[in-house]
Amino acid sequence: MRWYNDKRIKVSVGAMSPMKYRQHLGLNT
Repeated sequence: MRWYNDKRIKVSVGAMSPMKYRQHLGLNT
C-alpha cells in the first residue's frame, strides 16, 4: 500500500502547488 501512495504522491506533485503539497504531506504525517 505504501508504494502505491508514494507513487501517487510523486505523480500528484506535478499537479499540486508547492504549498498544497506541503499541506498534503503535513496531513499524512
